[in-house]
Amino acid sequence: MQPESLPPQLLNLLRQGMQALQQGRWEEAEVAWRRVLAGAPDFAELHNDHGNLLLNLNRPAEAEAALRRAVSLKNGYAPAWCNLGNALAALERRQEACEAYQRALSLDPGLSAARYNLGMSQLAQENFRDGWANYESRWLSEMAAQRRELPGRRWNGETPASGDVLLVHAEQGLGDTLQFCRFLPPALKAGFSRLVCEAPAPLVSLLRTSFAGEAIEVVAKGGQPVQAAWHCPMLSLPLALRAGVESPLPAIIPYLTPSQPARERWMARLPGDARRAGLVWSSNLRHKRGMHRVIGAAPVARALGGWEGEVYGLVKEVRPEDKVVASRWPDLGPLLTDFDETAAAVERMDLVVTVDTSVAHLAGALGRRTFILLPFGGDWRWFQRRQDSPWYPSVRLFRQKAPGDWSGVVSELAAAVAECGRSEKS
Repeated sequence: MQPESLPPQLLNLLRQGMQALQQGRWEEAEVAWRRVLAGAPDFAELHNDHGNLLLNLNRPAEAEAALRRAVSLKNGYAPAWCNLGNALAALERRQEACEAYQRALSLDPGLSAARYNLGMSQLAQENFRDGWANYESRWLSEMAAQRRELPGRRWNGETPASGDVLLVHAEQGLGDTLQFCRFLPPALKAGFSRLVCEAPAPLVSLLRTSFAGEAIEVVAKGGQPVQAAWHCPMLSLPLALRAGVESPLPAIIPYLTPSQPARERWMARLPGDARRAGLVWSSNLRHKRGMHRVIGAAPVARALGGWEGEVYGLVKEVRPEDKVVASRWPDLGPLLTDFDETAAAVERMDLVVTVDTSVAHLAGALGRRTFILLPFGGDWRWFQRRQDSPWYPSVRLFRQKAPGDWSGVVSELAAAVAECGRSEKS
């Protein structure tokens, strides 16, 4: 069934919904889809699109219902099975999600989005053997436009020749780079004479200092092309190194170190031995899942009631709705000009409370006590139902019990903060 077969009134309404969707007006688009479906309830493609809309609105249970309707209406509808897997993953039913992705792949073995999402759900279940391999399908689906053709050979764990250089290029966000740069030293030790890491500019100074004792050169993305015999995307290093399969996830902490000048600046700015907590209550709202990684300043303030010490804001861009509450804490955001400065500031904190953003990875990599507040159906890298993190031994995870509901997280966080105060006194 094609959209053109809809009656004119419904077709016009669908076009209005598509325009709202293209402009990011999700709620308005979803209302239009409901009205069209009321007049065309047997249109499988519309149920599929409606399910995706509901996922973007963080309503995964409704999305599941819409997508199950789509696959029931159209036999062999592989993309809808893939999207159903996404809804189940968002509901933290990862094994069911894997089954949905596998059903999609049985119908269309070339559906790279299904294989990529299957990989993430396998990784969430700590199935590294299959997960890292299927995660490579990101280059054929979500990240296809960012795939680069580089000179030399793609490194997949082979033994290099004497004198060979490996280029590792950061491929995703700042937090991804902070988390996965831990694999640079093991990659170098695989037999390379030198490793060149291409990283986002805000991370270059911090990474240069952190790996100064190794034969690792850090350069900024977008500079002169690097000539190397081998190359590897940063998030493909675990596959090449068989991490979690033949070797554990590397958790030698700290593996990041701010520069001495940055440390001295922050020791002068925050002198003495006062107990300090640093707060990040919202992530980058331009991130595709940024809206789900915002708790707001007010709930965090309630949870910090039992903290006996200084409190600082570490948010780079404070939302208008957070400014009144956030104004009670010194705002360090304007001073965090790059991650070398941010790392030095975080080192002065006894506790970091943060949503799932780059500061979470930075604080964990520095070995600071860190409480990370996670949305329901959160990112695969925090695995399932764990309160700890194999990536970062100093981290404790606080998870939503239902989509969008931070109330339980706030209660658990308040108790943990109070416990911090009691343990420090004892």
